[in-house]
Amino acid sequence: MLTRVNQFALTVRDYDEAIGYYVGILGFALLEDTDMGGGKRWVRIAPPGNGPGGTAILLARAATPEQLASVGNQTGGRVFIFIHTDNFERDHAHYLSKGVVFSGPARKEPYGTVAVFTDLYGNKWDLIEPSEPVLPADQRTLGTMWNEAWGEGVWAAGWQKSLEGLTAQQAAWSPPSAPGVNGVRHSIWQNVLHMCWWREDSLRRLTDPTRPDEAAVRQLNFPAITDTSEPAWAAAKERFAQSQQRIAAVFAAPGADTSRLKYMFPHDCYHMGQINLIRSMLGLPPIE
Repeated sequence: MLTRVNQFALTVRDYDEAIGYYVGILGFALLEDTDMGGGKRWVRIAPPGNGPGGTAILLARAATPEQLASVGNQTGGRVFIFIHTDNFERDHAHYLSKGVVFSGPARKEPYGTVAVFTDLYGNKWDLIEPSEPVLPADQRTLGTMWNEAWGEGVWAAGWQKSLEGLTAQQAAWSPPSAPGVNGVRHSIWQNVLHMCWWREDSLRRLTDPTRPDEAAVRQLNFPAITDTSEPAWAAAKERFAQSQQRIAAVFAAPGADTSRLKYMFPHDCYHMGQINLIRSMLGLPPIE
């Protein structure tokens, strides 16, 4: 099965000249510059917001008269490369300040705001801010799986359904430890609060990278349930639902930092599995 376009070649006259323009002027990231011997280099660039698995551009130095003739004309005068931005006005103004030549004013199209510019070799590019934000594939997949896990479930019981119909007494029940095993097993309620706390901490660390102190971890990681009333259990479920919505909003936001939050999905799948095991120990019917 074909999965993606990994990279494509852009013929250039000179490696350093091309790097100076595409990296120094257009602001692309230099992913790789490896000496291959014999004057050949493996030079790859990509937009700084490309994300893991995004398509890269291979800067290929022309080595023959035919290749040199293609520099700046790989598409016979048509627009060659289409790049997206999350802020057209910012990047358009920045490019103008750098001396990038646009062929005309920006225009509004059904698909977004666009302007055509020409690079140092004559290739035409579209600078586009889409009407609807386009998320990186990995972030879009995370958001889809996160939402499906809450609702219908991802090949397992849905998270919301796994908590529905549980009384406070059932949620607070702790399974007995196996013979010879010390300690008390965590209840469904404790698992829910455990997930809430780490979700909220990961959200906090989007703006404050400091780690939680050990005392807070010991107290809040799997807290003791001192109020086993129905209102307290309802509040715990509501807190869990709100953290679900907050993380879903991050996954849906263009340019969001998901580097920590992406690990919440397998983490929470594990604990929801524990919750459904405890449900079975309580004699409750399976969700699915």
